[in-house]
Amino acid sequence: MNKAAETQISSIHYNLSYFVITNMNDLFDYKNFSTYRAPLMGIAILGVLMVHSTDWAKSVINLRPLVFPFWRLVYTEGFLFLSGFGLYYSFTKDGNIKSFYHKRILRLLLPFMIIVLPFYLFDYIVGMYGIRLEFYNTKLFLLAESGLYFFFYGNINSSMWYISMTLLLYALFPWIYRFIFSKNAKKRSVLLIAISIFLCFVLYSFAPDYYFKIKIGIEKIPVFIAGIFVGFQAMNNRKMKNRDIFLLILATYFCDSCVIWLNAAYPYAEMLLRFCCMISIAALFNYTSTSTITTKIVDFLGWFGTYSLELYLLHLLFYNLFINLVFTILQIESTPATLGLIAVQNLVISISLCKPVHNGINLLLKGKDSKKCG
Repeated sequence: MNKAAETQISSIHYNLSYFVITNMNDLFDYKNFSTYRAPLMGIAILGVLMVHSTDWAKSVINLRPLVFPFWRLVYTEGFLFLSGFGLYYSFTKDGNIKSFYHKRILRLLLPFMIIVLPFYLFDYIVGMYGIRLEFYNTKLFLLAESGLYFFFYGNINSSMWYISMTLLLYALFPWIYRFIFSKNAKKRSVLLIAISIFLCFVLYSFAPDYYFKIKIGIEKIPVFIAGIFVGFQAMNNRKMKNRDIFLLILATYFCDSCVIWLNAAYPYAEMLLRFCCMISIAALFNYTSTSTITTKIVDFLGWFGTYSLELYLLHLLFYNLFINLVFTILQIESTPATLGLIAVQNLVISISLCKPVHNGINLLLKGKDSKKCG
């Protein structure tokens, strides 16, 4: 991370902290995460789309400095936090483990497998004719189709690290839930977060090559655990206390200082930043909820949040498909203009198709509880 990015993160931290201090716990109700979950998911997926697109088109014009301060407010950490938050609500209402896994399969695994199938199948079929794309043989195809590819080969090509990590955390959730809520929920949540950070350190120490392959996913486990605990706070009608706000600000500044001065703790600084951003945005939406402008913004962002899974998958899948078709199969020369055109085309197609794909999967899984949620 360069100095400009560090300075931007610090600036956002200070501005958000001022907003927190001046409003305190009158605005910060944990239930805002439930009320504005879809818009927050919308901000997260828009951030992913914009950051990826500007990266893919940066050889034409580097727009990332323009989108970085806003579009990374929630990002993938926000997805995991809101997933943990939503799972707590869902599992608390119906603690049946069989029902829980059944819903997760229908709401994430099957939609994922259906959406990626034609793209991965294309790689596999083309591979039979000697053209090696991402998943050109049976082993790679099956690993990718099952969502396990990331854990074997890391965050390369179309590995879909976020889906892989989400599937893993969904599989572990009932045991995480039972561990946290068997005694003191706050202490056990902190303990579990500390354990997840320690295990990352252990993996880094004994298997650094593998750690760097999967670090983008495993480093974000604490924010998922935090989402579970905040879900517990929200369901029990608890608001942030002044002490909690103070500790949050202190922890954010501490991690921020570690990033700037020691070049360490960056993922945890990002997680704290995302949480500050999310709770501030939700509080702002709640505070201005009677405004027509806020209603329109919330509806707009909520639309993207509703189709966040489809958008996430489609924009990665189409990008890799276009890159392979243009440069590997057709062997067209790679130019800045070509890369820029592919990035823009991919964005337009993904946004245009996300709703039809969503509706199509719902129709295909009709009667099997196909509504998607965290």
